[in-house]
Amino acid sequence: MKIRSRKGFTLVEMLVVIAIIGMLVALLLPALAAAREAARKTQCKNNLRQFFVSVSLHADSDPQERYSTGAYDWQRDGSIDTYGWVADMVNRGAGRPQELLCPSNPSKGSEKLNDYLGVTSIAPKEGGDPAKLDDGASAQFTPAAAAQAPTMIAKHFLDKGFGTNYMTSWFFARTGPALQTESLSGGVRLYYPSNSIVPASKSAIKGLGGSLGPLSRNVVEQGALASSVIPIFGDANVGDAKEAFLEETIPGYEGRGLTRGARLVESFSDGPAARDATGGFQAWGKATEHTVYNSTTTPPTNPIFGVEQPAPGVVWNYPTDWTHLQDYRDLGPVHSGNCNVLFADGSIKEFKDINGDGYLNPGFDVDETSTDPAYFAAVGYTNDTVELPPALIFSGVFIQKDFTKKMNLD
Repeated sequence: MKIRSRKGFTLVEMLVVIAIIGMLVALLLPALAAAREAARKTQCKNNLRQFFVSVSLHADSDPQERYSTGAYDWQRDGSIDTYGWVADMVNRGAGRPQELLCPSNPSKGSEKLNDYLGVTSIAPKEGGDPAKLDDGASAQFTPAAAAQAPTMIAKHFLDKGFGTNYMTSWFFARTGPALQTESLSGGVRLYYPSNSIVPASKSAIKGLGGSLGPLSRNVVEQGALASSVIPIFGDANVGDAKEAFLEETIPGYEGRGLTRGARLVESFSDGPAARDATGGFQAWGKATEHTVYNSTTTPPTNPIFGVEQPAPGVVWNYPTDWTHLQDYRDLGPVHSGNCNVLFADGSIKEFKDINGDGYLNPGFDVDETSTDPAYFAAVGYTNDTVELPPALIFSGVFIQKDFTKKMNLD
């Protein structure tokens, strides 16, 4: 009698094989996801390097050696196809930023696109030039043509490359705050002239009227800081809820993240803010005082220039003694909690969102004992963890040198 050999698998054996395959897949999926993110991060860095080449070329040909003609911001800097770093890059033929989007960032457009949607009136913001609003294709965006605005955005801007989901730093777009000398009575003897922000521009430091305008190579090379710590570009965080949801779907870009209600990113960071010892911070212009220089009569505890550029032998503790820091909440940790930042020397550094709150904190105080959800919603940061070390990135106000000299008014 012949004994038949068994063929095939038993149910138990099949289940064991399936279980093993499932375990292998579970082990491989995180590795595959990590590999995909590593590729996206590399692509993002390559985009930033191309941006650096473009702004460097602009500085080579600009009479003032400026890296750009301004920010990607219609109402502050002018038509986005004529002014700003995006327009500079496209019009020079150095690349099309709309085709160089960060692949890891779920937001695929700038909140500045909303400026063109539902136009009811056109007016410049914070020292912007009214004539620049009507340059380029922006002249076609009128109240009468508001219904066609989404189609015109696609045709005149995005299809031609005038789009981005990256942000620039306030330093890149504005260099520094505008200052004016204040007169003092009584023949007071000073070591420094008493200076302050121009009163009319206190609340407009993000605009051209309250700032020095686009950053130049000359300022970087002759400034007080190493170019390796001056940030100029970075991965962008989402904009404020009141203005960073796309108001209308952009035809042809539905499958590319530009549908109505999609979150949009910031164009550039807000600039310096006054630290608030009780928790959080105050936007520039809303604080009671911005002490820039020191004097012998009423010496402030920590004037901005004195802290950021201390005299030999003087030590200020960071961030405890700093009255102002950059509002870097607009930097987005979109690469699995990391953010790529491009610096003025062409280097790229990664900064990690250590506490996972979605923001990068240069050293602002946070009241961790608060039980008010509205407080944390307004501040953003959940604790005081410094995620932007001062040795790697500058978070103060002045990148230009303290150019004053001692004065004797006797």
